[in-house]
Amino acid sequence: MKIEDKRHTVKIETLTPVHIGSGNFLQNNSEFVNDNGFLYVVAPEKLLNAIGEDRLDYWVAAIERGSSVSELVARIGKGTSPKEYAKRCIRLCAGRILNGQTTLKECMHDGRGVAYIPGSSIKGAIRTAILADLAYGEKELGAKIKFGNEKFACSDVEKELFGKSPNSSLFRFLQVGDAYFTEGCEIALNEVNLNITEGVSLLDEKKQQMVEAVDKGFTAEFSIKLLNDYNAFAFAKAEARDSVIREDYKKIALRRLPDNVASMEALFATINKNTGQLIKEEINKWQLEAEKHNDDATALKYVDAMKEMLRIVNGCTSNECVLRVGQASGWRFTTGAWTEKLDEFDDVITMSRPKKYRNCVFPKSRRIAGGEKYTLLGFVKLTLQ
Repeated sequence: MKIEDKRHTVKIETLTPVHIGSGNFLQNNSEFVNDNGFLYVVAPEKLLNAIGEDRLDYWVAAIERGSSVSELVARIGKGTSPKEYAKRCIRLCAGRILNGQTTLKECMHDGRGVAYIPGSSIKGAIRTAILADLAYGEKELGAKIKFGNEKFACSDVEKELFGKSPNSSLFRFLQVGDAYFTEGCEIALNEVNLNITEGVSLLDEKKQQMVEAVDKGFTAEFSIKLLNDYNAFAFAKAEARDSVIREDYKKIALRRLPDNVASMEALFATINKNTGQLIKEEINKWQLEAEKHNDDATALKYVDAMKEMLRIVNGCTSNECVLRVGQASGWRFTTGAWTEKLDEFDDVITMSRPKKYRNCVFPKSRRIAGGEKYTLLGFVKLTLQ
């Protein structure tokens, strides 16, 4: 049985910085150094060459004292600049480390040291958009949400919409590749919170964090493979494996792909619709917060940033869409904003939070990069090639 290959090439452009964390936190002065507005991530083998392998104990002692490796190189090494013993250079937003940050949350890099956005992250964001489009306003789905221990889970909703098992899930037939960017695309940002708390400024700088991200304005390509006839795919796979259609494949209950993912154009329209809807709701929400708080400048700066993003969303053609992916995207973009339309939302979902937050607006915080203009994170533009 011949199945047509539906692999497509997609260009991805970062409209704002995008952070996909590697899980590593780099330490200032030992794992990275700050020099003239750039952060240099130390390559141990290059640093040993700069100071001499026989002086490894000097390096260990410097780390224990909290001394900077740049000072160590200047004192006992070959006097080279940090870029000579760095594996990559990161542009530092505002040209300096703000408020004494001592760690840098690293973004994803492959074995070559190339920054990338994993296909799994892109696919996860697409999955959220498709779920929202199918479930938005479907009030009967509220009965399928499970509650307990101050948490809620929508696994039964996803089974209802996508398939009862991993074998039958439509997302088994959506394959997304990684997007690899060019050298020098990284930027370091200082993240702060916008936090809706009565009687307190909306700008919350108590839990700041410095993160490495792929900067805005960089492009890459990745592949998407969408099999429309995925029922036939299951039988083709069985034939290829055993030359006979296996009984377990016959038993898999595969349903027709929903209209919103029936083609790449339909998929892009679904993504763009979801992104635009969420941005509009954010704008409306924060305009109200500007009126309620004596801190309207903070709220309106966020609104202005969102309005600019909405302009880009509205300008997309049929082969373009805007997606939000990665850290600092916020609850409404990455989890279950569609549940806000359910009758159970106020009485059950908001009450599933820890008690100290139950009287607060939900969700009450957004992560941004601070400055004269707020920098949103996670927005990318996809263009079908």
